[in-house]
Amino acid sequence: MAEHWLVKAVRAEAGIFYQDLISSGCEETIASNLTTVAYGLLKGNSTLWTRADQDDVLKVTLGASGDMPSILQHDDRLLPYWNRLVEALSSVTFSGSRRTCITFSITQMQLSKEVMDMLLQSLKKPPLIRIYLCNNGLGEDGYKWLIELLSTNTSLKSLYIESNPIESEAVTKLANAVIDHPNMDNIMLDKCEIGQKDTVLKAVLPLLCLKEVYLESNHIGSYGAELISDSLATNPTIQRLNLRDNLLNDADAKKLSDSLKTNTNLQVLSLAGNLITRDGMTYLFLSLYDITSFNTISDSNHICFIKFTDKEDVFKLNEVNKYTDPVFNKNLKIFKSLMRDDQRKNGLSYLKDTPIEVMPRLLALLDNTAMYRLNALFRFMKEWSMPLLYTSRLGEEPRRSNRIRKKMVMKSMGKK
Repeated sequence: MAEHWLVKAVRAEAGIFYQDLISSGCEETIASNLTTVAYGLLKGNSTLWTRADQDDVLKVTLGASGDMPSILQHDDRLLPYWNRLVEALSSVTFSGSRRTCITFSITQMQLSKEVMDMLLQSLKKPPLIRIYLCNNGLGEDGYKWLIELLSTNTSLKSLYIESNPIESEAVTKLANAVIDHPNMDNIMLDKCEIGQKDTVLKAVLPLLCLKEVYLESNHIGSYGAELISDSLATNPTIQRLNLRDNLLNDADAKKLSDSLKTNTNLQVLSLAGNLITRDGMTYLFLSLYDITSFNTISDSNHICFIKFTDKEDVFKLNEVNKYTDPVFNKNLKIFKSLMRDDQRKNGLSYLKDTPIEVMPRLLALLDNTAMYRLNALFRFMKEWSMPLLYTSRLGEEPRRSNRIRKKMVMKSMGKK
């Protein structure tokens, strides 16, 4: 009886879904007021729905509602309704506008070969920009289907795969397909057991040429950290890398920090939820802001923002390189260093080996960077000898030896 009710409900909901989708479509664009419609209860808590928002983004979401522990298994009795969905998708006319596109998500549902073949045909022509697949038991056939879909739809920009274990051969072919794709910008391979096999880790590295790569919860440890660090040190084009909730330790943090010293492209590195302690955070902080001298400050990484949420984050990694302009970040670090006044280091100690000729430029830096400009300028003008300061200007000036110059600077600071 319950089974009969389910089939009847699915048939009724499918009819409503199909008619609404057909009547709401038009020749030039997707109707912006296409309401959310139910396709039916596929099984248990599974739902299937689609809608288009005001930006003409047709969002198709299939799968379990809520967090279900198991995959909804395929049922051949539902094939007619899958076919009805494919027909509905094929009937929608897209305007060709840049704002008109489709995103496709399948969660907690097993995909049979028949269903994948039907979806492949219906997703070839539409401006598909995003695919999200979560816990679908893809396997070898599923990844072959996905690679074929990448080759047939050139509008794709984002590929998100979660909880679908992948083998080395499959990830190699997938990486090649993603790299060869004309518009692919980012890929997510969360909870795909990438860190379980060395061959899979190696096959993932070429993906660091994309703008964004997400590798969260993959059991990535020291071997993976070494591979990723060596790749980052070569300065690939990746701008955002997510390594949250893996098995990285302090030694791995040091490897990553060393790679950041030669990397000028990575803008966001997410490391929360790893095994990194205060020692590892020290290495990471020094790669972004080494206060030993002006030279070490200048040679630090001024573009990478490290997302590291931890109660012991005494170094405040989340406050370094907050701005997108690396030049401004660099100037801000120099300013903060000059304004230091604690037991470990006084700001003026940075100037002990600095030629007097560059002081006007330092004052100009303070004037451009300081929030309270007059306070900062007054402090330095008070500490420096006025006559000595004005013996230099930005133009030509009498030549002095390094020994005499250093002696003048040390004298102005009250040191012998």
